[in-house]
Amino acid sequence: MVFGLLPILCALLAGCGRDRDSEILFEAEGPPLTLSYVSPSFSSVAATEQVAIDRFLERAPGIEIDRQPMRGDAADYLLDSPPPDVMLLWDGLLLRGAAEQGLLSDLADVWSENNLAESFGDQFHDLSRIEGTPRLVPAGFSWAGIYYNVEVFDRHGLSPPADWEAFIRICDTLLANGETPLSLAGQNSFVSSFWFDYLNPSSELD
Repeated sequence: MVFGLLPILCALLAGCGRDRDSEILFEAEGPPLTLSYVSPSFSSVAATEQVAIDRFLERAPGIEIDRQPMRGDAADYLLDSPPPDVMLLWDGLLLRGAAEQGLLSDLADVWSENNLAESFGDQFHDLSRIEGTPRLVPAGFSWAGIYYNVEVFDRHGLSPPADWEAFIRICDTLLANGETPLSLAGQNSFVSSFWFDYLNPSSELD
């Protein structure tokens, strides 16, 4: 029963910014249904996340949210019986690993029935696919960049890379010339984990 509520949540996400905020998406005839929701307990997302939950509850008064902070590996939660109904995860090794274990649902019908491709755009639709099948619905996005030293690049006749192969060539060139190709402050363990999410999957392509 609860899995049938996922399209309602997706419809709310797809409807953000439209003139549908007063539409009631779900109202239970009996006692409220509880939707279990697990997400990281980072203060940087907690306030925004609560706003989204409050908006959802206004439009789905027949649902209660059992919000739980994530304190372990995503796969461990998904292997629970029963697993959470909804999880907030960053797209990376944890999410891809859970998909490889067959722990994520096929959301093709959710995307098509709620016209999410139109709401989010083709780029996010493509990012939702894992091995060709939609496995997630985006709740937001952020980016983390790699900054380069212009003086060092000029000294060795280098320019910013346009693809992974060029990135590797630049690192090899810098290393061969006695330069340290990459450095990481490491002050924030969460930000540091981006390196493993971004660089490890890319290295598997070689």
